Amino acid sequence: MLTRAQVDVLQDWGVGLEQSGASDELRAAGRAIRMLVDYVDELERARWHERAAVSDQIDGAPPAIPREVPEAERSFLGALAQRIGTSQ
Repeated sequence: MLTRAQVDVLQDWGVGLEQSGASDELRAAGRAIRMLVDYVDELERARWHERAAVSDQIDGAPPAIPREVPEAERSFLGALAQRIGTSQ
């Protein structure tokens, strides 16, 4: 799992590449990084809302058990975490 600080670093890195003007490829890579960060943020918000909804339904019970993460998603997030120096 990525920490908020790691996600912020990725976002800054993406913005820097996108605005660098060095080459079309670097700008495209920066845009792709920003899109992935936005997707990670969207998943985190969805997970938070899901856990809050379940918690509201079951008074006093712990948050919902996380859903099984599909292999493709687990592989992508693991590879991303390795590349930025974290582990899942």
